[in-house]
Amino acid sequence: MLLLKKEPRRLSFTPTTLEFLLIISTEMTSTMIQSFRKHEDMILVDSNILIYAINTSSPKSSEARRFLQSHRSTLCIAQQNILETLRVITHNNFPNPMKIDQALKVVLDIVSNFPIITPSADTLAVFLELSQKYNFTGKMLFDVYLVATALGDGIRTIATDNEKDFRKFEQIEVLNPFR
Repeated sequence: MLLLKKEPRRLSFTPTTLEFLLIISTEMTSTMIQSFRKHEDMILVDSNILIYAINTSSPKSSEARRFLQSHRSTLCIAQQNILETLRVITHNNFPNPMKIDQALKVVLDIVSNFPIITPSADTLAVFLELSQKYNFTGKMLFDVYLVATALGDGIRTIATDNEKDFRKFEQIEVLNPFR
């Protein structure tokens, strides 16, 4: 059953529109990044920690599960991490890839223990500013969007095994639970 029958609205951006968005993001988001303070004590869990916890054949699996359990009261997960985790554990390159129903159950069993953060109305503007500031492209843009989402919720620490990429952001601290 389709819930929406009407045609989705298509947005088109002209060069002028994009220039306007970039000007707005540059002028307004410098202070926005510094002013968010909703969850300063929370730590965002990166997708690789969730994937290690699920992948019992990984040497980091038990440590990832132990980290999630022992820091339960201070951890949160972004919607983006749920999607990234589902993508990896259902992919043919994953050891014993899961069917989507099994993957959803496994992921939701884990993430139901933590607050889930979502992008806010300001996330895109923060993303645009960070993208320009650090000149990131390609796969790094997903990390930029994750950082923008975290900053929008006042989160300034990320737990990840991907220290190299996230240390490039001066706005957040990186915690590697495997060190």
